[in-house]
Amino acid sequence: MKRIVELFEKNIIKIAVILAIFGFIIIVIFSIFLPFNDWSFQLNSELFGQYGSFIGGLAGSIFSLSAMFLLYETLKLQKRTVDIEDFERTFFNLLKTQQELTEGIRVYSFTLNNDFNKVSHKAYGREFFQFARHDLKFIWKNLTSKDYLGMFDGVDSEEFQYIYHKLELIKSSDEVPNCDKDLQVKEILTNYKLKYANYFYGFSKEKHEEANLEDIDDKRKVEILYELFFQEYHYAIGHYFRHLYNIIKFVKQNEEKLKSAKVDSITYIAFIQAQMSSYELMLVYYNAFLFLKLRQYIIDYDFLENLSIEDLIDESHNNIYGVKLKRRQEFTQY
Repeated sequence: MKRIVELFEKNIIKIAVILAIFGFIIIVIFSIFLPFNDWSFQLNSELFGQYGSFIGGLAGSIFSLSAMFLLYETLKLQKRTVDIEDFERTFFNLLKTQQELTEGIRVYSFTLNNDFNKVSHKAYGREFFQFARHDLKFIWKNLTSKDYLGMFDGVDSEEFQYIYHKLELIKSSDEVPNCDKDLQVKEILTNYKLKYANYFYGFSKEKHEEANLEDIDDKRKVEILYELFFQEYHYAIGHYFRHLYNIIKFVKQNEEKLKSAKVDSITYIAFIQAQMSSYELMLVYYNAFLFLKLRQYIIDYDFLENLSIEDLIDESHNNIYGVKLKRRQEFTQY
């Protein structure tokens, strides 16, 4: 029964047109043939009255039915139009709110400068996502290093005097060429900045051992990477990702409504993507390692089609949970 109704609604305009044509044919046939027309060309008021009653009763009913079908389709079209207008009004308001949430991100973090002093760093709005990529790279280096580097919290650490003395010896040595001095100093500084990242993100020796177990898979390693980052900045980006999830969910819930109006839901997903930077898309990719519902939408809608392999923290992370990215040069071939 449901299939019959769907078939009827799909062809209602054709049915209305066919009925109108059928009604017109009836009028023509009975106007030129017996019993209403004997071709005597004499006006018979009684016969003419019977003809009018017959046409009004039969053809009129057919035309009324045809008009009713067309009215029904018109009302359906008006409803679809109103539904789409309501959907778009809500969707674009949600999109505006998402942009406000992005601009409202405020993060204060600490890094080490070249004097081993802790320096506060502010990351506002979209700048945060660029900052996120930098720190995720630091965490990944620590996580994948053969040996655990340890923790270092700057000038307050007992190690500080030892490091400072070592650097002074390198800089004052006459036996080491300046280029080699710079290289050695840079290596030491980088090493201790990595140690400070361990301290800042709470990356312990136990966590390092877990990440380097022989039987651990790549997916779990990346989960550990993002867990460390997210637990530090959940206060700043948790609502950002929850709202993003709900925008996509809203589109998903209205797919049938959009389909009935012959509108592809992908069009609206593209609007969301268009307002996001590569750094944002990168963090969406890693966020999906922990949040499965968002991950499924990403896969269903190919949400990260504009993210390249080179945008990831490490190229080995590509296609771990079913999202296969392209290289940047492949985008220029379209």
